Amino acid sequence: MSDKLLYLASRVANGVFSFATLAYLTRTLSPDQYGKYAMAITYASVISGAFYGWLAISVGRFFYAYERLDFQKKIAELFLITSGIVGILGFLGATFYLKGYSQQEKLLVVLATVTLAGHTISLQFANAKILPLIYSFQAISRLALFLALAIIITSQGYSLSLILGAFIVSCLVPILVRPQFSYGKPSGSMLGVGKKLLLFSVPLSMTLISTVAIDAVGRYFIHGMLGSAAVGGFAAGYDLAQQSMGAIMNVFFLAYYPKMVAKYEAGPEEAKESLPGLLKALQTDLFFYGAIQFCILYSAATEICAILLGKEIAPSASSIIGYVSLGVLLNCMKAFYFDVAFMLEKKTWISLFIMASMVVFSVVFNYALISIFGVSGAGFTLVLTFGFGVILSWFMGRKIIKFPNSMPDILRNLTLTLIACTICAFVSEDRVWLALAMKISAVCAVFGSYFIYARWKRSLPRAG
Repeated sequence: MSDKLLYLASRVANGVFSFATLAYLTRTLSPDQYGKYAMAITYASVISGAFYGWLAISVGRFFYAYERLDFQKKIAELFLITSGIVGILGFLGATFYLKGYSQQEKLLVVLATVTLAGHTISLQFANAKILPLIYSFQAISRLALFLALAIIITSQGYSLSLILGAFIVSCLVPILVRPQFSYGKPSGSMLGVGKKLLLFSVPLSMTLISTVAIDAVGRYFIHGMLGSAAVGGFAAGYDLAQQSMGAIMNVFFLAYYPKMVAKYEAGPEEAKESLPGLLKALQTDLFFYGAIQFCILYSAATEICAILLGKEIAPSASSIIGYVSLGVLLNCMKAFYFDVAFMLEKKTWISLFIMASMVVFSVVFNYALISIFGVSGAGFTLVLTFGFGVILSWFMGRKIIKFPNSMPDILRNLTLTLIACTICAFVSEDRVWLALAMKISAVCAVFGSYFIYARWKRSLPRAG
C-alpha cells in the first residue's frame, strides 16, 4: 500500500504540472502554434517508444535476472548504439511526418526523442529497484522544469525551437542530478543478452506505445486534411484525457507489475499461489477507478475544458474528449491488464501482431471517418481501435494465463457509470466551477456509496 501511495502522490504531482503546462500553453499559443508543438512532441514520443521502448521494458522485466551493475552497463551500451540509429532514421522520418517544419526544428525533435528515452529508462531503473522516491523526483522535476522554462520563453514571444530546447533540458537535468545508469564495459557474462532483450521486448514495446502511435496516426490525418489548428483542439482534448486517466491508471500497473515479475521469477509454485490474487487486485483497481475518471471527463467535459484550456481551443477539445477518454480507458485495460499475460510468459510476438492490426485498423478508419465527421471522426476511431485491441488481447491472453472473471467487474462498473452520467445530465448550472463541483460530487457519491457498501459486505462474517 505504501508503494501505491507514493506512486499515486507522484502521479498527482505530475498531473498538476501537466495540467498547468497544458493550461498555460493553450492560453499562450494559438491553435495553429499549439498544433505544431503537439505534432512535434507526438513524433518524439512515438520514435522514442519505437526505438527505445524495448530497453525500458527490458529494465522492468530482466533487472532481477542478471547481475545488477553489469545489466545497467549493458543497457547504457545499447542505449548509445540505439541513439546513433535514431539520429539518422529519426531525422529522415521527421521530413515525412513534420511537413512544414524547419531543419533546425526537425533536428531538435530528434534530440528531444533521445533525451526523452534516456529519462524514461532512468525512471524504469528507479521503479525496478523499487525506489519510488527517486522515481517521483525524476518524473516531477522534468515537468516542473519544462513548465518554468516554457513560461520564460513564451513571455518573450513564440519560438518552437526554444520550446523544444526547453523540453530537452527538462529531460536531461533530472537524470544528471540522480543518475540511474552505470557506464563502462559489461563483463563477458552479458554476451548475447542484447539479442535476448531485443527478441523479448521489441514486440512488447510496440504494444505499449500503441496509445501514442494510434494518436499520432489521427493527428497526421487531421493535419493533412484539416490543418494544424484542427490538430490543436484534438491534441488538447487528447492530452487532457491521457494525462489524467492514463497517468492515474498507470499508478496501479506500476504498483503491481514489479511484484508480479518477482513472484513469477521465484518459480512456478510461487507464481501459481500469488499471481491470481495480484491479477484480481489489479483488475478491480483498474476497472473501478477507470470508470470514475471516465464519468468525470465525459460528464464534465465542457466545464473542465473551459477551466483548463484557452478560449480558442476549449470548444473543439470538449467536443471530442468523451470519445477520447473512452478510448484511453479501453487502452489502459488492454495495456495494463490483458497484456500482462504476454509480458510474463514472454510471448510478446502476439503483442506485435495485435499492435500491427490496431495500426492498420486506425489508418483505415481515420481516413474514412475524418473525411466524413472531421475531428470527431478521429475520436470515433480511437474508441473503435482500442476496443478492437481489448478484444484481441483478451482472446489471445486467456489462452496463455487464466484471468480472473472480468464480467462481474465490467457489468458493475458499467451500471455505476450509467447511473452517475444520468445524474450529471440533469445538472443545470451556468457557473462553471459550481457545475463542475456538482458533477464531480455526483460521480463520487455514486461510486463512493458502492465502495462503502462493498467494504461493509466484506466485513460480514461468512457462513460456515
